[in-house]
Amino acid sequence: MLNGSDTIWSKRSFERECAQDGVTIDSYHSDNGIFKANDLVEELQDRNSQRTNYSGVGAHHQNGVAEGAIHIISDRARTLMVHAAIDWPEESDPGLWPFAMDYSAHLYNNTPNRTSKLSPNELFARCTQPVLTLDHSRVWGCPAYVLDLTLQDGKKLPKWNRRSRAGQFLGLSKVTRPQSH
Repeated sequence: MLNGSDTIWSKRSFERECAQDGVTIDSYHSDNGIFKANDLVEELQDRNSQRTNYSGVGAHHQNGVAEGAIHIISDRARTLMVHAAIDWPEESDPGLWPFAMDYSAHLYNNTPNRTSKLSPNELFARCTQPVLTLDHSRVWGCPAYVLDLTLQDGKKLPKWNRRSRAGQFLGLSKVTRPQSH
């Protein structure tokens, strides 16, 4: 469970990422949970005089855009997991749902809308992104082969040694994930 200081750390991290895209956060709209914690309220007031407003208790309709996106991402993650369970049942594990959610959110944020032809990331950052972002997409949960660390380091292996090991594709690394700007 996140506390107020975790939320402040996440907020500041999000704002640093936004600043790289030239986006400044003026206000937040949230529920009445952790976002009402005193240290977070003070953070919002102290830093750049950011405003916040709150949804009513149980009033998901007051935050329809975010709730809709969460619903889509959750449904798609469930679909990814069902597909993996059907095609690779021996590797199926319900405990992998956070990876499915993360990859589903990545695909959602980088897939262009049929109407605007822009992805949510492009709309947010107000700039287009290279098409290659989706070129790195793979089928979630499928078998993947990972190159031996010795070869990754540019060293050689004896001729008949295995050069890779079997694994499972669970999404793109946040370290090497292509940037949207």
